[in-house]
Amino acid sequence: METVFANSLIKTIKSLPSFLTKLEILVFLLASFMLILVGAGSAAEVKEIAVISSKSFTADALTLEEVKEIYRGEKQIIAGQRIKPIDQRDTQSIRNQFLNKVLNLSGDEYVTYWNNRLFREGGIPPIPKNSSAEVIAAVQETDGAIGYVWLTDTADSKANLKILLTIPIR
Repeated sequence: METVFANSLIKTIKSLPSFLTKLEILVFLLASFMLILVGAGSAAEVKEIAVISSKSFTADALTLEEVKEIYRGEKQIIAGQRIKPIDQRDTQSIRNQFLNKVLNLSGDEYVTYWNNRLFREGGIPPIPKNSSAEVIAAVQETDGAIGYVWLTDTADSKANLKILLTIPIR
């Protein structure tokens, strides 16, 4: 797209009247360049991950630190309710985004973390699902379940879900 714009810009410059000064052409080019930069910046998509639960979940919101503790198996009960975290499969791009942003871990580091934790302390790791639709279904059907999906994936199910936290991802 930028190449097409650059070619169009060159044609426009060639068609400008010859009486324009070099300064005026320079100002025109700088203004055009700024428009390109502003357009590129606004085109950068900001996605959001939604941490979700069923409407019957006892908490109405979670902090980023609480979500981290839940997915590390450190927090298992909130407001008297046992939490059952639902995970995405490692083939889903959202999983890597979530692990990086929330847990500051790569996928391999997360697997190693849980292998070590299970060996030393026991516990139940988050249950992986194949898609956001499966995560949403599991959260709606399982008492105490929380999961994470792209915020846009919740549009059809918001009546049956609580959004406990949104996490912006660039």
